[in-house]
Amino acid sequence: MFKFINKYLDMLSGESLLRLWHRFWLPLLEVCVLAVLLLCGIHIENLDAQRWWQVAVYFLSSGAILSLSLQMWGEEVRRKWLRWTVFGVLQALWVVNAIYLYYVSDFSIEHFVSNLSLVTSFGLSVLVCSFFRSKNDLPYWNFSLYTLATAIVSIIIGGVLQGGVSLLYWMLDILFNIDVSWKVYIDTSIITALLLSVFLFLLQQPYGEKKHNYTLHSVQILNIFARFLLAPLLMVYAVVLYVYAARILVAWTLPIGWVSVPVSILVVGVILLIILLYPARMQETPNKFDKLCCRWMPLLILPLLILMTVGIAKRLNDYGITYMRLYLLLFNFWCYGICVYLIFTRSLKIKAILLSFSILFVLSSVGPWNFVNVTQRVLANQVRGIIENSVKKPKLPMDDETFDTYVKTLPYEQHSILMNKLSYLHYNIGSSAVKEFITKDVTLWDKEVADTLSLNYVFQVEDDVFTIPAGVERIAAFDVYSSDIADSVRTTDIMVVSSVVEEAGKEHEYFVSFRLSDIKKWSKLQTPVKPLIVPTRDKNVDLLITNFSFYSGSNKLDTEDKNLSVHGYLLFYKNKGKNE
Repeated sequence: MFKFINKYLDMLSGESLLRLWHRFWLPLLEVCVLAVLLLCGIHIENLDAQRWWQVAVYFLSSGAILSLSLQMWGEEVRRKWLRWTVFGVLQALWVVNAIYLYYVSDFSIEHFVSNLSLVTSFGLSVLVCSFFRSKNDLPYWNFSLYTLATAIVSIIIGGVLQGGVSLLYWMLDILFNIDVSWKVYIDTSIITALLLSVFLFLLQQPYGEKKHNYTLHSVQILNIFARFLLAPLLMVYAVVLYVYAARILVAWTLPIGWVSVPVSILVVGVILLIILLYPARMQETPNKFDKLCCRWMPLLILPLLILMTVGIAKRLNDYGITYMRLYLLLFNFWCYGICVYLIFTRSLKIKAILLSFSILFVLSSVGPWNFVNVTQRVLANQVRGIIENSVKKPKLPMDDETFDTYVKTLPYEQHSILMNKLSYLHYNIGSSAVKEFITKDVTLWDKEVADTLSLNYVFQVEDDVFTIPAGVERIAAFDVYSSDIADSVRTTDIMVVSSVVEEAGKEHEYFVSFRLSDIKKWSKLQTPVKPLIVPTRDKNVDLLITNFSFYSGSNKLDTEDKNLSVHGYLLFYKNKGKNE
């Protein structure tokens, strides 16, 4: 504990603070200005709603990460003119980006994704950019682990101090009735959780030979986690996926689209395993299990990536293009490349993993070729094609009345495709993506048509009040909701549901049969609707129905997509035959 405190006290020497300012003067300055802006946003009314304030906060927070990355890279560059040229150009471009965001009228998902990719690349480059001259990836691994650890520790210290001061404010309120404003709590959070944490993090960044540390540091707890927890779990995942692959090959069917999720998790897990075991494998006599896992796991998952590719292709074919599916497809291709790279390098080169991911993310997100823009153009062309091939071509852009009239002239299939494309463009990309086709007053949610290929019948009693027939001894609630209708006879229109009732300490199951033809008649009954009484398979028990709904994804009963909901009361007769 005392060593930990002395370490931080040594870092607070005048020499350390002076070196900190010389190294990171711009990130420190940006964070300090950011803190001032945040404090002003708390104390000046409606300031946080101003566009310039929002853009400034984003520019300073992201710019601090960019400045840190450039400083880390610049320390390795011998030519000062190159260092300052790159530094100045990138900073100027980021200022231009901030000005553009301030003046852009419609902040869309395209702007969000492109900026997210850039900021992500800034953060990842902090770990990579100092080691383009390294003989191997050991100093990169040491630096990454140390940087992530110091970031966590700095955040914890700032959070603990914030919690302690907030507790002091609370004590003043409870013990002395000194009311501390909520603004003071937030001010404290900005100073401790932001300023102090960033200050401690930058203060601990290694410099010179300490940054390029070739000393082998194999962290035992990480090795135990990787060998005895992560590796076995990944092997189980791989076995399950191979069994699934064998199953669909035997059945000669395509994989489901969601197979991409477990395959992606497996790939990320294998990459994490290789990174965690890297120092242990760099020893003179590495563990054979470590060597075996890192050597053959990339080869093991390579065939499963084909499964992922087919699943993505199936979703693209079934549901069309979206920017998320394009990113997933790019991630799939990246996984192919990384696995091949790890196979040829025997998993001894890990620096290219984050570097390649950052480059692909930026290239696919920034510029006119970005995936959001590509998706918008493809879907807009499809919408344009439907409109141009219509019998009655409307004048574009359509207002709400014109659009409502137009879509009613389309066949169901074209209507459905048009609404799906327009809805995706409007709700997932932005209103600017559909301004060519419809005006701002058009509402899309109420233009859907009923699916003529499905069935949907509802019967409901308005007031749950009814007369109990003569001869009924007792009643019991009957509430059934079944998405998997039991005892369905697929060659007829009969469906059977059941409910279990406890009688004298024993459970009895009562079955009720329904015909689709009867359900259709019930749904057409005019209000006020009286409760229906239908027989069960027990001769002395009837079912009084107060609420009934049925949905089928097809107009035939041979579909798996069926939902049947029945609510009412079981009527128990002493002797039904005599009463009748």
